[in-house]
Amino acid sequence: MALIEYDVYKQKLRDLEPELKKLGDALDIDAVAQEAARLEDETTQDGFWNNLERSQKVQTRLKQLQNKLHRFKKLMSTWEDLTTLCEMGQEAVMKRRFLRLRSTVCMFIMRTAEDGRQR
Repeated sequence: MALIEYDVYKQKLRDLEPELKKLGDALDIDAVAQEAARLEDETTQDGFWNNLERSQKVQTRLKQLQNKLHRFKKLMSTWEDLTTLCEMGQEAVMKRRFLRLRSTVCMFIMRTAEDGRQR
Protein backbone atom coordinates (compact mmCIF):
# COMPACT_ATOMS: atom_id res chain seq x y z
CA MET A 1 0.00 0.00 0.00
CA ALA A 2 1.32 3.45 -0.85
CA LEU A 3 2.23 5.99 1.79
CA ILE A 4 -0.51 8.30 0.53
CA GLU A 5 -3.15 5.61 1.12
CA TYR A 6 -2.00 5.25 4.71
CA ASP A 7 -2.23 9.01 5.11
CA VAL A 8 -5.79 8.99 3.77
CA TYR A 9 -6.89 6.19 6.09
CA LYS A 10 -5.13 7.75 9.05
CA GLN A 11 -6.87 11.08 8.39
CA LYS A 12 -10.24 9.33 8.11
CA LEU A 13 -9.58 7.69 11.46
CA ARG A 14 -8.56 11.02 12.99
CA ASP A 15 -11.78 12.54 11.66
CA LEU A 16 -13.71 9.88 13.56
CA GLU A 17 -12.20 10.82 16.91
CA PRO A 18 -14.58 13.74 17.65
CA GLU A 19 -17.53 11.57 16.61
CA LEU A 20 -16.41 8.81 18.94
CA LYS A 21 -16.13 11.36 21.74
CA LYS A 22 -19.66 12.56 20.97
CA LEU A 23 -20.87 8.97 21.06
CA GLY A 24 -19.23 8.45 24.45
CA ASP A 25 -20.89 11.63 25.69
CA ALA A 26 -24.27 10.62 24.25
CA LEU A 27 -23.99 7.22 25.91
CA ASP A 28 -22.86 8.99 29.09
CA ILE A 29 -20.10 6.41 29.42
CA ASP A 30 -18.62 7.97 32.56
CA ALA A 31 -21.98 7.79 34.34
CA VAL A 32 -22.49 4.24 33.06
CA ALA A 33 -19.13 3.21 34.49
CA GLN A 34 -19.91 4.86 37.82
CA GLU A 35 -23.32 3.19 38.06
CA ALA A 36 -21.81 -0.19 37.15
CA ALA A 37 -19.15 0.24 39.85
CA ARG A 38 -21.81 1.22 42.39
CA LEU A 39 -23.95 -1.81 41.53
CA GLU A 40 -20.93 -4.12 41.63
CA ASP A 41 -20.17 -2.78 45.07
CA GLU A 42 -23.77 -3.28 46.10
CA THR A 43 -23.60 -6.98 45.13
CA THR A 44 -20.79 -7.50 47.63
CA GLN A 45 -22.72 -6.03 50.56
CA ASP A 46 -23.98 -8.29 53.34
CA GLY A 47 -27.58 -9.32 52.81
CA PHE A 48 -27.67 -8.34 49.15
CA TRP A 49 -28.73 -11.82 48.06
CA ASN A 50 -31.43 -12.04 50.75
CA ASN A 51 -33.82 -9.97 48.62
CA LEU A 52 -34.14 -12.12 45.51
CA GLU A 53 -36.28 -9.66 43.53
CA ARG A 54 -33.92 -6.74 44.21
CA SER A 55 -30.79 -8.80 43.56
CA GLN A 56 -32.17 -9.98 40.18
CA LYS A 57 -32.99 -6.40 39.15
CA VAL A 58 -29.53 -5.22 40.15
CA GLN A 59 -27.85 -8.10 38.32
CA THR A 60 -29.90 -7.44 35.17
CA ARG A 61 -29.08 -3.73 35.24
CA LEU A 62 -25.43 -4.42 35.97
CA LYS A 63 -25.20 -6.78 33.00
CA GLN A 64 -26.77 -4.13 30.72
CA LEU A 65 -24.28 -1.51 31.87
CA GLN A 66 -21.34 -3.87 31.54
CA ASN A 67 -22.40 -4.78 27.99
CA LYS A 68 -22.67 -1.11 27.05
CA LEU A 69 -19.24 -0.40 28.51
CA HIS A 70 -17.72 -3.43 26.81
CA ARG A 71 -19.09 -2.50 23.38
CA PHE A 72 -17.91 1.10 23.67
CA LYS A 73 -14.46 0.08 24.92
CA LYS A 74 -14.18 -2.45 22.07
CA LEU A 75 -15.09 0.26 19.56
CA MET A 76 -12.46 2.60 21.00
CA SER A 77 -9.87 -0.17 21.12
CA THR A 78 -10.53 -1.07 17.49
CA TRP A 79 -10.19 2.60 16.49
CA GLU A 80 -6.89 2.86 18.37
CA ASP A 81 -5.61 -0.38 16.83
CA LEU A 82 -6.47 0.78 13.31
CA THR A 83 -4.75 4.11 13.93
CA THR A 84 -1.65 2.28 15.15
CA LEU A 85 -1.69 -0.06 12.16
CA CYS A 86 -1.79 2.92 9.80
CA GLU A 87 1.20 4.44 11.58
CA MET A 88 3.06 1.13 11.39
CA GLY A 89 2.22 0.86 7.70
CA GLN A 90 3.56 4.35 7.09
CA GLU A 91 6.78 3.48 8.90
CA ALA A 92 7.19 0.28 6.90
CA VAL A 93 6.73 2.13 3.60
CA MET A 94 9.21 4.78 4.68
CA LYS A 95 11.72 2.12 5.73
CA ARG A 96 11.41 0.32 2.38
CA ARG A 97 11.90 3.62 0.56
CA PHE A 98 14.93 4.42 2.70
CA LEU A 99 16.46 1.01 2.04
CA ARG A 100 15.91 1.37 -1.71
CA LEU A 101 17.44 4.85 -1.66
CA ARG A 102 20.40 3.66 0.38
CA SER A 103 20.94 0.80 -2.04
CA THR A 104 20.80 3.20 -4.99
CA VAL A 105 23.28 5.57 -3.34
CA CYS A 106 25.65 2.68 -2.55
CA MET A 107 25.47 1.47 -6.16
CA PHE A 108 26.15 5.01 -7.40
CA ILE A 109 29.18 5.34 -5.10
CA MET A 110 30.54 1.95 -6.19
CA ARG A 111 30.11 2.80 -9.88
CA THR A 112 31.70 6.20 -9.39
CA ALA A 113 34.66 4.59 -7.60
CA GLU A 114 35.02 1.99 -10.37
CA ASP A 115 34.86 4.68 -13.06
CA GLY A 116 37.58 6.58 -11.22
CA ARG A 117 39.85 3.54 -11.10
CA GLN A 118 39.38 2.79 -14.79
CA ARG A 119 40.55 6.24 -15.90
